[in-house]
Amino acid sequence: MATLVNLCTSVAMVFALMLYIAWLSPIGALFVAVAVLVGAPLHWLFLRRLIALSYDAGKAWDRLYRNLDGLVSGLKQLKLNGGRKDEFIRIDLAQRQTEFLKAKSQVVIAGTMASNCAQVIFLALLGCSLFALTADRQGHEHIGAEFLFAVIYLMGPLERVLGSFASLGEVNAAYRRLRELGLSLSAVKKDDGIALVPPIEWSRLSLQRVSYAYPGESGFVFGPVDLTLSRGEIIFVTGGNGSGKSTFAKLVAGLYVPGCGEIVLGHTRIDESCRQMYREHFTAVLDDVYLFERLWCKEICDVKAGEKYLKQWGLAKLVEIHDNCFTNTTALSRGQKKRLALVAAVMEDKTIYIFDEWAADQDAASRRYFYETFLPELRRRKKLVIVLTHDEGYDDIADRILRFHDGKLISPAVEVV
Repeated sequence: MATLVNLCTSVAMVFALMLYIAWLSPIGALFVAVAVLVGAPLHWLFLRRLIALSYDAGKAWDRLYRNLDGLVSGLKQLKLNGGRKDEFIRIDLAQRQTEFLKAKSQVVIAGTMASNCAQVIFLALLGCSLFALTADRQGHEHIGAEFLFAVIYLMGPLERVLGSFASLGEVNAAYRRLRELGLSLSAVKKDDGIALVPPIEWSRLSLQRVSYAYPGESGFVFGPVDLTLSRGEIIFVTGGNGSGKSTFAKLVAGLYVPGCGEIVLGHTRIDESCRQMYREHFTAVLDDVYLFERLWCKEICDVKAGEKYLKQWGLAKLVEIHDNCFTNTTALSRGQKKRLALVAAVMEDKTIYIFDEWAADQDAASRRYFYETFLPELRRRKKLVIVLTHDEGYDDIADRILRFHDGKLISPAVEVV
């Protein structure tokens, strides 16, 4: 609204000044009119270039901002996947930052050229007008000074008129970005030169007297816990809010470092020297999961397999895979995003899967498919599956149920008959 008011006021001032200039000197007014008719379109060409570059810079900033948010929101997932972390930092952060800085510098250059163009045109106008009036031999010297001051004063409102059109153009560019939000495609090809950490050979995962205490005098204390988990098992983890389920999952995944005790994968005791290698065995769909647009796979992503998973989870009409990237991810509901995160997790093909209350945001059909079809399929593929859940109606799917209360494992090794 302020831009429109400024535009209307400036147009009125330009019109009034042009009438005054024409009254002072018809010849001088002709110079002014010609300069405006020639200079304004030329100036507008630079402004159009500036608007287009501003639009590109805005899109580059949107991509960089989403990735910066992903660095924080998806930190746990990045810790569990060194290959994804390296790709994310190298491509999604470094390259996106370079793209934004380049686009921003082009905007500055285009803005400077547009501004200098206007100044050159106005200065040339003043010079021509002054020359014409000096050459006038009618004896009206006082008209020269009045005319000169009128033209100088005209520069201000005329620049504001052109600037208002530039502002409206930037608003239009922002509106276009807003409409395209969630429909743009991030098409980044994966570099095949990423070094992957060799996995640890294992069949059993053991927690030996593992405990963890949150900071503070009255902080929550988890454990100690003694537990052995095996490949090909489905483990349900239950308990009330604050019982220690999430702490257990983050300790198992290596996101939290045990205060006491040890975690042993196969025959390897996990410490700082191999913690990242240990994390590489996990993929997790946590309650606060961050949905990355770009897929990460050990090898080239199997697009056909991805499309099959999208169809299985009812996402094929909403999401597509192009250049190893999901499209239209921002237009999904929370439940659909968690389904898509599950698809991405399956395509990573890790050996241990953790699902934190995944079914809580799903409809009945998706929940049933998750428990009765998806989880048994992971078991057949010899994956260790850990599910944090309150869905007691599907307890018969689990091989074992672990129940926590106040940080303690109150029913270790409850086998489902």
